Amino acid sequence: MKKLILALCLLALPAFAGTYTLTTNAAADTKLEKARLRANAQTCTYYGLPKTCSQTQAREIFCKRANFGGVTTCVPDPTSTPQNPKPQICTTTPLVSNCDGATQVDVYTTVQKFIDGEFIRLVRDEYGPKNDAEDKAAARAAWPTMTQADRDAVCGKIGLLPGCDPW
Repeated sequence: MKKLILALCLLALPAFAGTYTLTTNAAADTKLEKARLRANAQTCTYYGLPKTCSQTQAREIFCKRANFGGVTTCVPDPTSTPQNPKPQICTTTPLVSNCDGATQVDVYTTVQKFIDGEFIRLVRDEYGPKNDAEDKAAARAAWPTMTQADRDAVCGKIGLLPGCDPW
């Protein structure tokens, strides 16, 4: 029962950043650089850009696809007449690279940034859901052994009313 409360409390704490050192040899360095270039080429190609695009360019296309910047809007020219037709007046909003969600688009400039970014992605996308599922299973298994007071305390910590059943 204390494990469930501890687990829920730990989830509520802010993340603390750590610094880690990775020692490699020349062969590993070469493989990491190739992996960085391949990942960058895949990102750039996905956004219809040359394989050597920059992060800003890729993020601009991401934002444009999400209708943030680079959007062209046309309206009829008010001075246009049937006798003197004029083309529509079109304006295009400037491209932006800082729209919501753009930080998920990475083009890595160094192997260190590649390692940092891909490690975070791996933990978030691969290990995170597995860890969350294991934590949830452990909490669920502990729930029946808890007293009602402990259950009510947990309910309050996760924003539910006393007597809740979070499962």
